Amino acid sequence: MLHHTTDGIYVTDLKCRILYWNKAAERITGWSAEEVIGVPCHNDVLVHVDRKGKPLCKPGLCPLHRAMASDRQSKSAVLLFAKKKDGSRVPVTVSVAPLRNKDGKVIGGVEVFRDETERIRNLRRARQIQHHVMSFEKPKGKICFETVYHPVEAIGGDYFNIRTLKNGKHAFLMADITGHGTAAALYTMALHAMWQERSPLHHQPARLFTVLNNDLENIFLGDSFCSAFMGVVDPLTGRVVYASAGHPPPLVRHKDGSLDKLEPLDMLLGTIKNQKYQQVEYELKPGELLFLFSDAAFETADPKGLAFGHDRLADLLREADPADCPGFLAKLEDNLLKHSQTVALDDDLTLMTVLNNGQ
Repeated sequence: MLHHTTDGIYVTDLKCRILYWNKAAERITGWSAEEVIGVPCHNDVLVHVDRKGKPLCKPGLCPLHRAMASDRQSKSAVLLFAKKKDGSRVPVTVSVAPLRNKDGKVIGGVEVFRDETERIRNLRRARQIQHHVMSFEKPKGKICFETVYHPVEAIGGDYFNIRTLKNGKHAFLMADITGHGTAAALYTMALHAMWQERSPLHHQPARLFTVLNNDLENIFLGDSFCSAFMGVVDPLTGRVVYASAGHPPPLVRHKDGSLDKLEPLDMLLGTIKNQKYQQVEYELKPGELLFLFSDAAFETADPKGLAFGHDRLADLLREADPADCPGFLAKLEDNLLKHSQTVALDDDLTLMTVLNNGQ
């Protein structure tokens, strides 16, 4: 029966030696069962890597090894890239589970993988379009911006943008639309068009949010909504005027490492028509760092359901070197992956730092 499925299936013992290899696995990888039975799957057979090319054939990184070690099956399929017999890589979505004997003891594992070549080809094209449409040039000078964006799939539902205004100030926006994947990505494209169309309001975050709220309410279906934070920073004074619509509160790191939190001011965008939004001011002093993030930065959970949490996030920011914002963002992402004990997060991750680099 397993030989007639369209998904590749293989079974290993605790040392990851392949015991079973179905016909679909042969078709997808080019390896015959006779060639791989008895061979460890990391021994030049599949040699999985993640979408960044990071090798996963290590304890704690290999999804199948982790399933056997933790006695837990995967919650959802994850996108990886498997090595074929000809040396090329094929995109596959992978689900794993431990195998137990009659006494309940784990004796091996099973992996089911699906060839996603056509879907990934289409998603990559969609990502190119989304990236092209939403691309911008980061400002240079006293105010330094760094960003990270990693959608769950090739496209996602987080949005961010930075624009230098005619008066020399910088407007910046981060938004998180319900869900992820194609549907959420379509909403981000619409939000980008609204951001562009409403450019005369970029110097007034509260007025812009009041207008965007009605725009989004007109197009949202079902229970869709959008959290957002927008600020306008003056490079000469460090003065930040901002509005917040149900977005995770950004953090400000002072020069001594202490933190402040910019509390949310108003409700989410796109939920109730004609909602009025307010704006407040904050002074970002020289050497201080404003940190914006989507909810994946603290809601990412480990296999037991324990969230990464605000405290861990704050500790990493306290320890950060403001002169190395890219290093801080990379360290945070690495800590989130280690906490989740997965090779990819299950929600879109967007991060932004705004550093007052003045003297």
